[in-house]
Amino acid sequence: MTKYELITNKFIESLNEGVIPWKKGWNTVGGTARNYITKREYSGINRLILNTSKFSCPFWATMKQINELGGKVNKGEKSTIVVFYANYAKEDPETQIESKFFAMKTYLVLNLAQTSGINWTKDLETNNDFKPIEIADELVKNYETCPEIVHNDQQAFYSFIADYINMPKSSTFKSTEEYYGTLFHEMIHSTGHVSRLNRETLNSIAHFGDHSYSKEELVAEIGASFLLSNAGLENDHTLENSKAYIQSWIKALESDPKLILQAASLAEKAVGYILGEKAKDA
Repeated sequence: MTKYELITNKFIESLNEGVIPWKKGWNTVGGTARNYITKREYSGINRLILNTSKFSCPFWATMKQINELGGKVNKGEKSTIVVFYANYAKEDPETQIESKFFAMKTYLVLNLAQTSGINWTKDLETNNDFKPIEIADELVKNYETCPEIVHNDQQAFYSFIADYINMPKSSTFKSTEEYYGTLFHEMIHSTGHVSRLNRETLNSIAHFGDHSYSKEELVAEIGASFLLSNAGLENDHTLENSKAYIQSWIKALESDPKLILQAASLAEKAVGYILGEKAKDA
């Protein structure tokens, strides 16, 4: 049994363990999303909405606050809706009895990266703990047809139309392993480009969540685990994150174990391509 088969078997065994909430492996640059004026961090659904935005800046503010700071919203920028619960009191006109209740309201905020005239960069927190790992970097360098890797947005994705990989800044990742695991995930996606392996699961995607999309995500995550193993970076934490991510797709596809085997076969072929090995039939 190969080491790839051992990893695949761990994923299959995990299907009966329940879904573990998968977490994004990086933070917004300078910390979590918060209001620039009050410095208060957003919580609940607001934290999820704002922390997963495309902006690298963690600071948000209302239009009024931006105006008070002397800033200006850049042309064409759109605001983001956030919610809050407020405590209200209402008096019954007949009984004069006051009742209290909570109500949800919405308001609009903008990221300071959408503005000009405000020097917010001076307030960024920095994280310099990231330490490159030579064997992992060599693996990336040895990927002969690797598309360009850029850091334009604080999001991780592979653009198969423009053929490039976008990665969040390395200093914002929670661990070095999380950085390489995310990069390897996007690298596996890139092997499916028509100029490389021309993988059907990548090139036939019609929309988010369709069968091809789900299968391609499985291919990328399993392939990333294989590459982490090759670089000696696989550990219990990275494996649990991958298992949880994979479980979320398997659940959507009615927990079909055969799907993992098919995806693992495609993932092994993608890894072989990156490593420069002779491609195997999948």
